[in-house]
Amino acid sequence: MINHTYDDFPYLCLIRPDIQPRHLATLATLFNLQPPLLTTARILELGCGNGINLLAIAQSWPQAHCLGIDYSARQIAAGQQIIKAVGLNNIVLKQLDIVDVDDSWGQFDYIIIHGVYSWVSSSVQKKLLSICQHHLVSNGIAYISYNTYPGWYLNQIMRDMIQYYHFHQFEDNTIRPLETKQLLQAVIEHNQPHQDAYTLLLQEQLTRLQKPDGDNYLYHDLLEVENHPLYFYQFIEQAQQYGLEYVTDVKFRDALSTGQPLKFNLGGDWVTHEQYMDFFPIANCG
Repeated sequence: MINHTYDDFPYLCLIRPDIQPRHLATLATLFNLQPPLLTTARILELGCGNGINLLAIAQSWPQAHCLGIDYSARQIAAGQQIIKAVGLNNIVLKQLDIVDVDDSWGQFDYIIIHGVYSWVSSSVQKKLLSICQHHLVSNGIAYISYNTYPGWYLNQIMRDMIQYYHFHQFEDNTIRPLETKQLLQAVIEHNQPHQDAYTLLLQEQLTRLQKPDGDNYLYHDLLEVENHPLYFYQFIEQAQQYGLEYVTDVKFRDALSTGQPLKFNLGGDWVTHEQYMDFFPIANCG
């Protein structure tokens, strides 16, 4: 397996509109919940990277209190420089291990956990859910993302191949993106006459690696030691053990229509219905 740190290859941090507390509060309201008031909310982001997403929240709600933690000292230092340059005083970033969060932190109205859950060990996953259980106010909202089956099985084929290839061939991390693309191109050209599903899958993966964020996908999904996709129902079972209840996907409108009316009854409760919906989308990998 490939071993590297997020200090060596910082995670690509973006402002994500669909996980902003405003969006989360709107969804909760649509489901007849009464989410916490945004103007003075306490907001925690675990695995915040350089804090750019949290910084956008702090700018939008100057009376809110925003706290972000990340294990990467390099990312936190970069974020602190941004905060200083912008001049915000309602946001704090700390370099800290998630397992060190304790009762002294108090409670939060919103907890955001993006790009963390699938990329940590089982014990840390339990800690993340425990934080949501003990540090959310009674009507608080938590957002948690993870790599999702069945879509991620397609990525898993790619991950297994290049994990084996890189483990046996290269120790220099800097050449891995180029070598990965060359490997894929060689396999695609060899299989070109067939144009089977496997070749088309590799072509799709190569196209993804050639995008501006391709190296980020390579290092933090395909080469990362910890990467544990799971089915939606499995995640919900884990969350319910910590007293957490599912509200909706942040892109829940995608579940309102599959393009054509279903010709059979999915049955079951809301969670069961949502799990079935995961089998329908063409792209269901994250």
